[in-house]
Amino acid sequence: MERSGGAANRAIAPHRHATALGGILLAGGTDGADDLANTELFDAGLAPVAAHQPILNAANSFLLQTSAFAATGSGFWPNLEGSGGSSNNSASNAPVFQVQRIDNDQMRFIANDESVNFSDTNFTGSDTAFAGFPAGPVQVRTWVNGVPSVAVSTTLIVTPGITATPTAIGGISQATVNFTAAIDNGGAPITSHTATASPGGATASCTAPCTSIVFNPIAANTYTFSVVANNAAGSGPASPDSNSVIVTQVVGTTTTIAASAASVVGQSYAINVTVSAASGTPDGSVSVTDGSNSCGPATLSGGAASCNITWATAGSYNLTATYAPGVGSTFTASTSAPVAHLVNPANQVITNFVSTPISPAYSVGGTFSVSATPGASGIPLSFASTTASVCSVGATTATGATINILGAGTCALTVDEAGAPNYTDAPQVTLAVTISKATQTIIFGAAPSLVLSGSGNLSATATSGLVVSFTSTTGAVCTVSGNTVTALANGQCIIAADQTGDTNFSPAARVTQSIVIGAPTVAVSIPTLSSWMILLLGMLVAGAGVAVARRRITI
Repeated sequence: MERSGGAANRAIAPHRHATALGGILLAGGTDGADDLANTELFDAGLAPVAAHQPILNAANSFLLQTSAFAATGSGFWPNLEGSGGSSNNSASNAPVFQVQRIDNDQMRFIANDESVNFSDTNFTGSDTAFAGFPAGPVQVRTWVNGVPSVAVSTTLIVTPGITATPTAIGGISQATVNFTAAIDNGGAPITSHTATASPGGATASCTAPCTSIVFNPIAANTYTFSVVANNAAGSGPASPDSNSVIVTQVVGTTTTIAASAASVVGQSYAINVTVSAASGTPDGSVSVTDGSNSCGPATLSGGAASCNITWATAGSYNLTATYAPGVGSTFTASTSAPVAHLVNPANQVITNFVSTPISPAYSVGGTFSVSATPGASGIPLSFASTTASVCSVGATTATGATINILGAGTCALTVDEAGAPNYTDAPQVTLAVTISKATQTIIFGAAPSLVLSGSGNLSATATSGLVVSFTSTTGAVCTVSGNTVTALANGQCIIAADQTGDTNFSPAARVTQSIVIGAPTVAVSIPTLSSWMILLLGMLVAGAGVAVARRRITI
């Protein structure tokens, strides 16, 4: 045999023809040009010497029917002698590789002919060495000078088998091809699947394991699809064509927000949106946002929809609307240009401005209360009086106040509420409270004693503290001047007391007092018995005695 890249080795028979046990003696030899000469000794390897055994480390991970066999190891090209003769030129010292199917022992030998390239540690065979050899698991050995190596397992592979008929689903600018992976993987794992569209020949792939391939994008048309499985040996046969599907082309859209008038805080404001296309009427929905507040999605009807936003803060906002096509729609999504929208502060009003009691009465140091319901801003209410002589504002709270009573009459009050960033000033509200006059009573003091032609002082007080006036209702018996009463005749003197009131007090009810006028009492003086009086008294007594005597004498 011939070594790659080297000259032919002549096998020259030794001069002696003895053979060891188990050896084979060949009658002759060749030098590559001449006929057989002498005899040769061949070692059949029935009892191989371990030192002469080649070592096979590895063969191709997957042997292909169309690729060269490759192996690595050592002892592929040893400098060993094949016989016991005196010449060292009788051994071939070249490897022969044996490939044997594990399942059925079918074999193929790869000799070191002109198509191979080898060294002591590497061997590369012809790329046609496995032509026609069935794929499957194999064991590989190398033989050198009749001594085999330990076998190495590998697999001879072919392309995968045919894939079953796929099913296709059309869509908008895309198609999905579903399939079942090929049962026959050709002896090696399937690495991917490739689908081909017809017409056009567009391809798309997926990495195994997979059962679906998506074409996106793909031009609008009617298509069928075939699928092939791929492994290290290449691509298997194409599957039958799938069902026919239609791929549609999307239609561009324009989304527009209608110009909007200003709204106010707290108002539910409708935002109108239209979606248009060059052909057809878009379906689907729209949503609107200003970045913080949003509404939707609102379903389109006739290419139009609206949704409402309620703003809690005044200011200027930029609105954008986003169109989302419906399921299976042929229209593209789109977003509107920003549209400015102004939200003004909301108006607020004060309500329920009332007093308690509704109509208080005047009293010195008296008070009553007022209250009101504030507007939405929550700013405390401010109370004031516009009738300073009648009433004034005392202590206040956020929703009420104490009103000081200064006089009877109409107490005119106002209440205000300031605005806030989101609310205007509330309109002023007024309240007129009628403060009625206070009632009063008169109480007489002790009645004076009167005698005919005599006089006395009258006394009475009003609860208002005002001056009381007196009159006589019995002018023939007595008269009154100021608070002095004078008796004119014996009898009963009736005095009336009145208080007419003022701006703060109503007239008091009249009260009367009765005084009895009698005759004057005569005072009798009893003189002291002086000496003269005693003398005079004696004379009187003596005179009386003479008179009595005379009377007696007269009788």
